[in-house]
Formats: sequence, structure tokens, C-alpha cells
Amino acid sequence: LTPADPEESTLTNLTVSVRDTEDQPIPGLVRENFRVSQDGEEVPITAFSAFAASSVASGDPDIEAPADPTGSAADSSQQPEPVYIILFIDNPNLLLSERNRLLRPLQSFARSITPEHVQMMVVYFDGFADIVQPFTNDERKVIHALRGLRMEEEGQDKRMEDRGKIQRAMNRAFQNRGKASSSLQYELRDLYQSIEVFMDEERRVLYRSLDAVYEVMSTMSAINGRKHLVYVSNGLPSIIGRDLLYELSRMDGSNKRQTMSMPYKLTRRYEALADAANSFDIAIHTIDASGADHGPQALGTGVDRRSAAAHRLTRENRQAALRMLAKTTGGLAIVDTDEFAAACDRLRDEMLTYYLLGLTFTDSAVDKVHLIDVHLDVEQEHQLRYRHTLVEKSLPSRVQDQVTSALVRDVPGNDMGIAVSHGPWEQMTPEQWMLPVAVSVPVESVALVAQGDEYVGRVVVFFAARDIEGRRSDVVRTEHELRVPISEYENRRRGAFDIQHRMLLGTGEHSVAAGVLDETTHRASYDMITTASPEHS
Repeated sequence: LTPADPEESTLTNLTVSVRDTEDQPIPGLVRENFRVSQDGEEVPITAFSAFAASSVASGDPDIEAPADPTGSAADSSQQPEPVYIILFIDNPNLLLSERNRLLRPLQSFARSITPEHVQMMVVYFDGFADIVQPFTNDERKVIHALRGLRMEEEGQDKRMEDRGKIQRAMNRAFQNRGKASSSLQYELRDLYQSIEVFMDEERRVLYRSLDAVYEVMSTMSAINGRKHLVYVSNGLPSIIGRDLLYELSRMDGSNKRQTMSMPYKLTRRYEALADAANSFDIAIHTIDASGADHGPQALGTGVDRRSAAAHRLTRENRQAALRMLAKTTGGLAIVDTDEFAAACDRLRDEMLTYYLLGLTFTDSAVDKVHLIDVHLDVEQEHQLRYRHTLVEKSLPSRVQDQVTSALVRDVPGNDMGIAVSHGPWEQMTPEQWMLPVAVSVPVESVALVAQGDEYVGRVVVFFAARDIEGRRSDVVRTEHELRVPISEYENRRRGAFDIQHRMLLGTGEHSVAAGVLDETTHRASYDMITTASPEHS
């Protein structure tokens, strides 16, 4: 085995959506219309393609032949990249009625995505991420999965009832604010404690939802093609309970109550999620199922009434994160509309009508974030949607991503012929088990270099596990030095190195994946097994 030359450059694709002031696609642009800057310096566009939803469906993209960086002619037979779409239904953050009215437009959306190169997955989150329909290009299966969600239980309804009780108690206290000062202070204290309990529960639910979105995206990290996640909810609060604290502060004429919201500010969590999506090359599209703002009639009457300012604050607070996630990752935010059928048509066109710019950058052999700016040289007014960062990944990071993807998709490849096996389960607690896992690596598949009287090779091994409910372990990385005495090599060359690892897992069925990277040749191989704890089996 000879060492592989490290890659000196990487060609990456940047998807750019170009729309006019009416949010309609602008067709007919050519490579010369675009200017791309990476980390503040203009870079050449080494490949260029244009696709439209109608032409993609018919298999007739408008393509300019990709240019070879060396200037030689390139193959002009480029076809649309594979497209993967995840519909993520966040039930704990959806009202039952609003979830169900959106399911029919989503079914029509699935029916309108017909090209063979497009696959869709349906994920229903209700405490854990349930893949109710794995990736398929059969629209009937996607529609059937979405129809089945109508029978699921309510999501956000109970928490909104609790919120309504707090609002009514607050309004009663506001109407009786002329009572003795000491009595009002006790009432304000009790109200704040009720709000704090509500905010803590909201934070717990939101953290689990955001973690689930991240986990689903991470399984897509090593898949090549255009990747989209459509996140459906009633919005994501930038600051949990901001409107309640605002109204409470009006009662005692102080802003100090609003400062109590700082521990419930989630902006950084959303920014981290957007950064992760960019590193996984995934565009996040967001849909606010609460629909259009119908004005004061939605504010209630009597003790149910909310101030108009609190109502506006609520909508702005719950939509800001949806807009940010879409804008930062090159996606589309669907907010303030009841016309969900038309909105889903826009979403389809957004996914299938785009310009594909090929960029070449020099590998730095480390994980690195590149800032991207795109400018359009046309007189027509326009708006651009694209990812503002490109993440260069080192070889070990790419192998780690492949291990994660192997937990839910086909194993990427196994040229080295590694094999994963496991030993007997050992129960540690009623809910936890220790599973010994072994990776067998054929001796002949590892590059061994003579050092003294030994041959020495170095490999990096990655382990990850995922249970049947979608919970995934962290990826564990271990480094190993493999040694064979030169005098024994001929006798041992047909054998294998066994690399051991112990994994702490919960009760139930698990997929366990491993990847082996040869540091000398840069070859990588993967294998995966499925096993279940004794009580479950």
C-alpha cells in the first residue's frame, strides 16, 4: 500500500436563489453576472449551472458546461444533483388545529415534487424524532405518512392553556391594582413564580426540539447533493416568556421584570443550529403554522384580553428565529400567511429553481469556516438567498460524518474489509447496558511502515450508536498504533487487528456504526450492525 497524496483543492457547490421584488425567479443569468468573494477576496467560479422547477421535472436543465480550473473543456452532460428534503413536524411546538390545517398543503407539496432525483423523509417529533417515512421518491408513501399524523395527539395545546391561565390571573390582578400595595406585591410575586414555572417548561421542550433537529441534520452530513430541512412549528421564541414578562412589568411600572428573561434568551442556540446546518450543507426552510396576524380580534376580551403591544411582541419574538435560520442557511421563511398552498408552491420553486456555482478552494487540512459573499451584476432589482458560510472539513471530520450517516442510511463503503461485532451485553443499571464492540481490520489493508524490527501503522477509529427512537450517542474517536514484528509479518498478513471499545447504551434496539481511517493512505472504510439489549430482544 502506498501513501495517497493529500488533496490540494476541493470543488464545492454554492446554491444561489435569485428573485425579483415580487419574489419571482429571475431566469437567464449567466456566469458573468455573478461575483463571489471568499473571506473578502474574489474567487473564480469554476462551474456554473442553472435549473428551473419545470425543466428539472422534465430532465432538461439549462446548463452551461462546467469549466475545468485548468482551462480545458469540461463535460456538458451535468445533471441535477440529488435532492433530499426532510419534513420536520415539531409537534410539541404546534397547536393541534394549526398542525392539521397545514398537513394537506404539505401533501400537495409532496405530490408536486416528482423528479426521480428528489427524495423526501418525514420526521415527526413528539419527545423523540420518529422517522415515520424514510427517504423515498414515492410521493404516495410521503402523503400516506402525512395523513397519518392527523391522528396524533395534541402538542402545544396544553401549554397554551397554562399560558392562558397565567394571562387571566395577570389581567385580574391588573384590574385590581388599586388594592393595598403589600397585597399587590404578593400577587406579583405569585404571578412571577407561575411565569417562571411556565418558562422553565417551555425551555425544556424547546431544547429537546432543537437537539432533535440537530440530530436529524447530523445524519445527513455526509450525503452528497442538495439538502433541505423544512421545519414546521408555531414559531420559535427568541426569548421565552418575553410577552408575559412585558405585561407583568406594566403592573408595577418597572422594567426589572423583563431583565429576568436573560436566562431564557435562546439566540445563541439558534445561531449554533444555523452554524451546524451550514457545516452539514443543509438549507433550513421554516413554516409558521400560526398563519397571518388577524389583528385585535385575536386578543380576547375581559380577563382573557392581552395588550396589542404584547401581541405584537409575541409574533415578533416567535418569528425572528424562523427568519434568521432561513436567511443564514439559504432557506425560505414562510410566515404571516394563511395561503399555505401557495406558500408550499413557492417552497417547491425555491428548492428546484436555482443557480449552482462551483467554487474551488485550497485545502488547509483542518476544519475551517469560509465567509461567502455573492453579488449580482444586473440592473434589475433583486434579492439573493444563499448560505453565507462554507465549511471546509478535514478528512477525519468527513469520516466522522460518514459514520453518523451510516446509522440511518446505507454504509458508505468498505474497501478495507473491516467488520464490526459485539460481545455479551452487561447490565449496569435497570436502564443502562454496557456493550463491548470490536472492529476487525485486516492486516493487509493497513499501510505498515518499517520502524526498527517492526512494521507500524496508524489508524483512527470512530464509533457511534443510535437507538430505535432516534436518540444518538456522541461520536467517539480513538487512535491506534498497530505493530507487527517484521519476522512475523508473513504469518500474520492474512489475519486482522482487533480494536476494542465499550459503549454505554440504553435498553432497546441499537444500530452501531464504526469507521476506520488509515492515516497513511487516507483510505476509510465503514461497517454497521444492529443489536438489542437482552430484555428488549
